[in-house]
Amino acid sequence: MSFLETLADKFFHAFYQKDWPGEKESTLDKLFIAEAYEVQDCVAQKRMGVGESVVGYKVGCTSAAIRSQFGLKEAICGRLFHPHVQEEGVRLDWTPLLWAACQGHKEVVELLIAKGADVNAKMMDGKTPLDYAVHFIYTKTADLLRKHGGKTGEELKAEGK
Repeated sequence: MSFLETLADKFFHAFYQKDWPGEKESTLDKLFIAEAYEVQDCVAQKRMGVGESVVGYKVGCTSAAIRSQFGLKEAICGRLFHPHVQEEGVRLDWTPLLWAACQGHKEVVELLIAKGADVNAKMMDGKTPLDYAVHFIYTKTADLLRKHGGKTGEELKAEGK
């Protein structure tokens, strides 16, 4: 198995298990764009192999200024998979705490909690800040939320909340 295939396996594992298997790769920032797309293609095949389907594409870094800042020659793109996208028309109730947890900004999460933010505020789909911290593998942020009573949407649902 090639290094890129092994890397794809790790990304696939991390997506579903919410943890990175083994040591973090020190070579990730040294991948060429073509190699990153090869890893993305391998992960996409694995996700489709477990029943997910591609429902669209996301394009980023479209401005020349941003591409120049990151040393890119062209825009980048990725796939959007069902069921991991919101249906058209869904209202997203993003609170500052949800944004901070989703981005793994532990210090901001800590400040917002200190200012009285609801650690269990839910989105329309029932997800909480903890759900997002766990999903994006921000362990320290997730630990902080749990320390302050944060629960997942499923835990709150089980409690009838």
